[in-house]
Amino acid sequence: MKFNEEEIRKLFGNEAADDESAEDLKQYYFKGSAYEKFSQNIPFYILVGHKGTGKSALFRILANENKEQDLLPIEIRPDDFDIFREVEPNINVQIKSLQDGLCNIIFKKIVDSILNLNTVKTDKKWVDWMARVSNLFKVAIKSKLSDLKSNKLPNIDQKQFLTIFKDAVFREKRIIIYIDDLDRGWKNTDSEIQFISALINSVRALLRDVKDICFRIAMRSSVYYSFRKSDESTDKFDSSVIWLTWTNDEILVMLIKRISNFFCLGLNEKELLKMSPINLNDKYLSYVFDKRFDSKETWRDVPMCQVLKSLIRKRPRDLVKLCILSARKANKHGYEKINQTCVDKILGQYSNDRLLDTVNEYKTELEALNEILLKMRPTTDRVKKAKEVHVYSRQEMLQKLEFIIEQISSSKRRFTNGGRLTPETLLHFLYKINFLTARKDLANGDIRRYYFEEQNYLASEMADFGFSFEIHPAYRWAIQPDSVSDIFSMMKDHTISNLPQAN
Repeated sequence: MKFNEEEIRKLFGNEAADDESAEDLKQYYFKGSAYEKFSQNIPFYILVGHKGTGKSALFRILANENKEQDLLPIEIRPDDFDIFREVEPNINVQIKSLQDGLCNIIFKKIVDSILNLNTVKTDKKWVDWMARVSNLFKVAIKSKLSDLKSNKLPNIDQKQFLTIFKDAVFREKRIIIYIDDLDRGWKNTDSEIQFISALINSVRALLRDVKDICFRIAMRSSVYYSFRKSDESTDKFDSSVIWLTWTNDEILVMLIKRISNFFCLGLNEKELLKMSPINLNDKYLSYVFDKRFDSKETWRDVPMCQVLKSLIRKRPRDLVKLCILSARKANKHGYEKINQTCVDKILGQYSNDRLLDTVNEYKTELEALNEILLKMRPTTDRVKKAKEVHVYSRQEMLQKLEFIIEQISSSKRRFTNGGRLTPETLLHFLYKINFLTARKDLANGDIRRYYFEEQNYLASEMADFGFSFEIHPAYRWAIQPDSVSDIFSMMKDHTISNLPQAN
């Protein structure tokens, strides 16, 4: 291995699915439970997940497969909605406006797909279907095909749209509409939350009238929670909400599949999931990494896969970033495999990047977030005395958060939605954004850990469920930059037998 930039890109892929070629993404994409659900002919699904969990990648895979199945995928981005985002005090008026706007967008996207010969097949079945659809357009909107080809697309309202879509000719081609990146530039304002609510309600109204189309909507978890709290009708479609979550073992398999693709090993995720992490480590991860992490104390001789899993937040993008940074360090030193030294030397940058990502993702909800996270570093006294430096009982954590809040300017002691910043509300927020994980030490020596998506009530403002809270390892080098060489020795519980596992 040379680990030059070209080799790194071919081996680990891009951090963002939007930058990946469709063919490369198809080769190494991990098809988990969310894929199975979204590929079924269900009219409506909402995909919810943190940044870096692969929402856009899933939609790209599904849309490409739709094309291969002679279906018609329509991809809608935030730019398409710009003219429909005006603030409207009356949500019912906004829902009606969005219904017409959504119909307009879909109609024009379909026309673009039909007229773009690069995206459709030229077999007789497609040609006949296109001819019937084009004729139907002419009848429905009183326009000519020549006008459509000249991009003179007339606006149509919901009534005209329904006239088109209720015709049986569209039932020959199922249309799947993907709406992604709704959180772009999200500031968590009342108008933005109302827009999401109006959009979801307009989609549901459209589905009641049209039985031949499917909607797939992706949104970040923080956006979903804001919308969930504000819209009393969300309980009506709870069953349509699918969380995109991963276990650390699944993310490891994702990495192994990329290694398999690079070395032409021909492995698939079903085969790999049957293997233990240690076997995956020694048999396949070792193509690229040293088998063992040669560090000090409790981390000596730990399988490399366990080290990698302990540093990621159950987000595939975390592992890709970690691998790319380590590979570049291996290239700099001329190593043929990524070893403990490579990982050690990039942990400061990796941790700072994760902190910055988190601040950028959630600062619209809490202006003082960056200041708060940096103040989460353990005190000198705690470093000297605590058995687990970054692990706090609930009461200890609340006391620490109260001290931090007192140090913040009084003008910043509120969330952007107006909520008051208290130790309890801040604990819940830091748990929600995965800066903290919930933890319980069991009598048999095992450790049970939960992320917010798995048990969202453990940091409840109203009750104590007996869990401690720990700062996720991904952030520890960023908040403790003067002790980077000691952080591994402070993570005594993250050895092979007690690493975070799927719950």
